[in-house]
Amino acid sequence: MSGPEMPIQAAELHVHSHYSLLDGVDSPAALVAEAVRLGLSALAITDHDSLAAVPSFAKAARGMPLRTVFGAELNLDLPAARTGMADPPGRHLLVLAHDAAAYRRLSGAISEALLRGGAKGHPVYEPEELAHAAGGGFEILTGCRKGAVPAALERGGPGAAEAELRTLMDLFGREHVYVELTRHGQPGDDRRCAQLAELADRLDLPTVATGNVHYARPAGFRAYAGLAAMRARCTLQEIDSWLPAGPVAHLSAPDAMGRRYAPYPGAVERAVSLGQECAIDFDTEIRPSPPRFPVPDGHTEDSYLRELVEAGLLRRYGTRESRPDAWRQAEHELGVVADLGFAGFFLIAWDVVRFAREQQPPILAQGRGSAANSVIVHALGISAVDPLRYGLLFERFIHPDRDGPPDIDIDFQAGRREEVIQYLYDRFGRRNCAMVGNEITLRPRFALREAARVLGYSPGAVDALASRVDSHEPLPDASPELPTPVLELARDLWAGGGRVRHYGIHSGGVVLCSGPISDVLPVEWASMPGRTIVQADKISAADAGLYKTDCLGLRALDVIADVFAFLSERDGVAMELADVPADDPAVFDMIGDGDTVACFQLESRAQIATAGPMRARSFRDVAIQIALIRPGPGGSGASRRYLNRRNGREPVPWVHPIVDAITAKTLGTVVYQEQVMQIALDAAGFGATEADRLRRAMGGSKHANQEFEALRRRFFHGLSARGITGSVAEGVWEQIASFSGYSFPESHSLSFAFIALATAWIKRYEPAAMLVGMLNHQPMGFWDASTLIEDAQRHHVIVRPACVNASQADASLEPLTGELVVAYAPTHP
Repeated sequence: MSGPEMPIQAAELHVHSHYSLLDGVDSPAALVAEAVRLGLSALAITDHDSLAAVPSFAKAARGMPLRTVFGAELNLDLPAARTGMADPPGRHLLVLAHDAAAYRRLSGAISEALLRGGAKGHPVYEPEELAHAAGGGFEILTGCRKGAVPAALERGGPGAAEAELRTLMDLFGREHVYVELTRHGQPGDDRRCAQLAELADRLDLPTVATGNVHYARPAGFRAYAGLAAMRARCTLQEIDSWLPAGPVAHLSAPDAMGRRYAPYPGAVERAVSLGQECAIDFDTEIRPSPPRFPVPDGHTEDSYLRELVEAGLLRRYGTRESRPDAWRQAEHELGVVADLGFAGFFLIAWDVVRFAREQQPPILAQGRGSAANSVIVHALGISAVDPLRYGLLFERFIHPDRDGPPDIDIDFQAGRREEVIQYLYDRFGRRNCAMVGNEITLRPRFALREAARVLGYSPGAVDALASRVDSHEPLPDASPELPTPVLELARDLWAGGGRVRHYGIHSGGVVLCSGPISDVLPVEWASMPGRTIVQADKISAADAGLYKTDCLGLRALDVIADVFAFLSERDGVAMELADVPADDPAVFDMIGDGDTVACFQLESRAQIATAGPMRARSFRDVAIQIALIRPGPGGSGASRRYLNRRNGREPVPWVHPIVDAITAKTLGTVVYQEQVMQIALDAAGFGATEADRLRRAMGGSKHANQEFEALRRRFFHGLSARGITGSVAEGVWEQIASFSGYSFPESHSLSFAFIALATAWIKRYEPAAMLVGMLNHQPMGFWDASTLIEDAQRHHVIVRPACVNASQADASLEPLTGELVVAYAPTHP
């Protein structure tokens, strides 16, 4: 009597995610979830000339019973980018990396092809170079109908297909070539599969079964068709003949695969075996080491960082005896940094700021964000904010359980940021340095526009329909104003806002690697000359273990630099940001009067309306005023409560001594992200990691988040252990639970307050120079040039039209009749 039959196993080795731009439908996470649900043993994501899916693919599969296989479908002989045509020319070559070394070579080969093409989205491969790069580690599948072998079979019959197959065998080795069978039940599938299987048998090559998957589930077909029409820039009716009749290119369960490929014994099993052989664990086999900073002889990164920090502590705070608190905190931070291996990241940030300040004239730079919570960042001169003076929480920046490198974001003059970026390219080498990509996703309004367009609506009708939705609001389930077919397709295309449409370039993110970045992810040209980008956004770059530093451009710093240059020429005294008085009563009076047009972070209508009730009288007040006008404090009512308490319209409540100590500086309200974390640490006994998780949960749709609910229960348990129960505990929770949406860390507000006060001081004492700087660096801020001119004129600045005989190309200060006059041509580009 025979035993029970073994369950069928299956693997899918040809899958396109949404990183096959406008071709694949679903995210790597969605594909992993469906593959696990179906019980597949392995999954290969093989996007067009891209490994961008790898970080999120590996992350989604972590801990799952699913082997990850990394590969790509390479576009050979592609004359231009794949957009704008229903059936782009060229041939496909499906490559799976056999191991980590082969993965690195594949990533490098894709990079070389993308850089060689010279234009975004146009790779140029040389087959012999690919064969050399393979080094016996590329497993080659004959691919879809665009593969050389199936295309030759369709065009010239079995003889032509055999010639192409022998070419692949000669290039990559017989033992690395597999004949791919894809059986979707479409016309011609059976004949093609039978001919390919016969050819494989004649040449003694293995067959493997694949689904040539473009969407996780059958429901993805409608989005697939819409994306195909978008890529071809045509309507659904025009693309229809190029598409399958229905949903066939989806993941399938093992038993379905077994039935479908029953005529081809072993094809499903060989896919499983190949998936096992090619499985790669990204975290242990690919993730790079942190970038190394070149330190002087006799130093390690940790010892050199310590030397720089100690010199900075003497400069910022004084001796160890005079400021033991500063030295003690720095010692703690240096210990955490050493334990986590992060010293190189701090040295890189220090070096970038050093370079900027050593230029002639210096490039203004100011650290921002949570890095300003660190004493060692302050000591290194990266941030002007003293975290001890303002009681900032280091754990908001780094804590011992952090699972990724720190973010040290730095603002530079926008007009000179390119000098900083090119310095990084020169310092670390173009192979080890690249800009971060920016994933441009299908927003609701854009998805609706594209849905209407591909459904054949006229341009005027497309505009009218698009005007009925908000680009930042989710698409409705139904709407009497929108035709149902348009809305349904738009919702499929939008998919909650996560579907990638194309890649742009991040505003300032630069990634660095200890070796070639292309060992981790491919690099390609950006649309901006001289820039290369990695196939990853900032989240994927962090998931891949690439160190990211943000070199951000801030036009306000350009204005300040121009004014400082003018004052230096006029008065013979060089100025820095630190020289601007932070306690000038006249400047605070001006801010309190709402006279802040052209002042960084203080010039919006909301800020002007807040200025009167706020009546800022200190640097800290300005930081609070900046933080109040954010969705978090605004949505939670904290802004209103703070202003009412500041003006005595309601009392400051006393909740509990632990909580009151944390919220005292903001009058019993939660305004900053650090306060959420500090309450969790001190009042609920959270660890640093838990507190950071709670802080992150404050944004987005947290009430639907299971983790948030678990954190809530943990929070109340911690409060109870400290004797905080009942209505008091509920009140504490309400303080932070209502604090949803985007908000600033206090360090970020303080960093911006430095720049805000500098622009306010300049406006108060040098309004003409301020106007020149503003006009020469448009567009920026909230107000157009005419409003800026009118505001300056109210401050007795004389503004005259440009004179063809006397004026310069830009707005300038010109001495006429003993007065400084702004000469400005409003039509000047």
